[in-house]
Amino acid sequence: MHRSKSTSQRGFSLVELMVALVVGLLITLGAFQLFLTGKQAFNHELAMAERQASLRFLVDSISYNIRSASYTDFVDGEGNVLSDSDELILSFEKDNSICPSDDVYQVKYFASDGSIKMSQSCGGAAFGSADSIVLGVGAINFYYFDSALGVRVQVTMHDDQGRLPDEVFNFRVANRSAVGKALELWGEES
Repeated sequence: MHRSKSTSQRGFSLVELMVALVVGLLITLGAFQLFLTGKQAFNHELAMAERQASLRFLVDSISYNIRSASYTDFVDGEGNVLSDSDELILSFEKDNSICPSDDVYQVKYFASDGSIKMSQSCGGAAFGSADSIVLGVGAINFYYFDSALGVRVQVTMHDDQGRLPDEVFNFRVANRSAVGKALELWGEES
């Protein structure tokens, strides 16, 4: 049995080869698009988790200090006391392990270079530099209720990498000794 040369060495035609290449290209493009969509979703979720962790830490830190402070001051960049401000100074007259017993311990919060910074002082003399405690913040504002009562904090969160739009968050914190009065006032505002 002899086969003819044309039937035994027959391969793919040019049209069949082109169709196979197009189908392969479409499958590859689909897989690449699926990968890109997954990567974008991952980056978005990562940015949301980072924002949530930063905001939670900021709220916990500021809330703890406001609740524990002897009194609060709102100041502008020149040190003038205001009713609303982008800086918050909390004073602690209670005994602490940081300052000698006769000095007032102070903590100052403010926004700078896309982060919330905190500086500390004893008796008005600063020690150490202002440290960034939270990144990804565009602005922070403190709204004063009463020096012994509480604070409303407004934080604008910003993503430098552009993964998320800016968002504004508000929270209120009352000084522990004035919680009842704060709840009464906040109930009147609603």
